[in-house]
Amino acid sequence: MGLFTPKWQSNNPEKRKEWVASANPEDPKNREILYELAKQDQEAAVRLAVTEKLADQSLLAWIANNDTMLDIRKAAIKRITDNSLLATLIKNSPESAVRKAAINKLSDQLLLAEVIKSEQDSKLRKTAVSRLTDPALLAEVAKNDRDYLVRMAAFSKLGLETSQEALADVIINDRDWQQRVDALEKLTNPELLGMLVQYMVDHLDINTAEILKILYRKETLRPEDKHTILQLVGKQVRGHIDIDRQKNHHFDYTNLCSTHTDKGEHKDFPAENFKL
Repeated sequence: MGLFTPKWQSNNPEKRKEWVASANPEDPKNREILYELAKQDQEAAVRLAVTEKLADQSLLAWIANNDTMLDIRKAAIKRITDNSLLATLIKNSPESAVRKAAINKLSDQLLLAEVIKSEQDSKLRKTAVSRLTDPALLAEVAKNDRDYLVRMAAFSKLGLETSQEALADVIINDRDWQQRVDALEKLTNPELLGMLVQYMVDHLDINTAEILKILYRKETLRPEDKHTILQLVGKQVRGHIDIDRQKNHHFDYTNLCSTHTDKGEHKDFPAENFKL
């Protein structure tokens, strides 16, 4: 390049960066050069400098979709304020890091709710929940999202992580046994307790059997739900019963509604005498 070569055409990337730093993007000629550098400059540092200077939403969206460097794509997303462009990025980008960056910029509540419904990555749905502020939309997520941890994030955002509905969700879905037991102690809603009884009966295994024992002791459990447990026990109690043949788990129902006579003989209690 000659002595009077413009800095933006210099072979030295530092000179090109200097030109970018001093360029006025409102000037039509400068803007044209900036667009060219953003799309064609071989030096990532120069493209990043241009990106951090731009305000043109369409060009920023193009960079976010097409630049070869993730850091530059993320820098472009940080400067995008058009919610529709952000939503399009989230919908179409195959790269989770790009979708996450766009979610963290998205502010439109309805678009965030749509992301939570359509995004396959549950971690990104949780990120979208963290951006959601509309109580009605959060309640919808807490009630209907397909992923337990996303629902819990919505309950937490609403300040309802200890609500009766959230506790019921914990009891059914949490992987931590002690968390489930603690939630059982706090759950008092009769309808939710009844729902849990039916769920545990329908999904009987060694853990749900233990939960049924705790449920039976609940003071607010409805009589008909206690009867449901007793009916199950009547079918199962014969000493150690295999209640999950696939996992080969055994659960001893004997201590639920039976005892042994002084002679060591097994004797079933009548249902009305059943005490846990």
